[in-house]
Amino acid sequence: MRLFMKKNSDGAGLIFTLSDDRGKELYKVTGYKGTTCDKFSISTPEGISLARMRLVPLKFFYAFGVNVKGKTVGVTVMDTGGVPEYKFHGLDWFMKDDCFGRAFRIYDKNDKLIMAQADNHFSSRGYFELDIKDEDKELFCIAAAVCVDLFGSVSETLAASI
Repeated sequence: MRLFMKKNSDGAGLIFTLSDDRGKELYKVTGYKGTTCDKFSISTPEGISLARMRLVPLKFFYAFGVNVKGKTVGVTVMDTGGVPEYKFHGLDWFMKDDCFGRAFRIYDKNDKLIMAQADNHFSSRGYFELDIKDEDKELFCIAAAVCVDLFGSVSETLAASI
């Protein structure tokens, strides 16, 4: 499935909208800044929550918790001053390519492509293109893309939304 993820700056807590190739909005990502962690939700356009995310900034890394239908997985981001390193916990996934430039691929332990994000339309059209190969993992893939696309700008994005 191909999705187009557009970053929003409407100031009302809406961070991303995701649409299909015909422009039909399928999901929205909202968030708010908490005192100890930032919280996000992946919802239908009608507001029905499908997945919840939590970001906890720790001393040496950032930890994202993602809950979809009762299954919780984690994504940690190590920022060593160069290219951020992403690790999945609870899924046998790993990331390849240039996450710093927002273009990346996610593979499973057997080297099977799970999803790819292209950033070739971001500067000209304002969206990322997600190519999700396994529809059963669609919400986890969207959550992974949100983790990458918000890294380094989470506090600024949420502060602007409040």
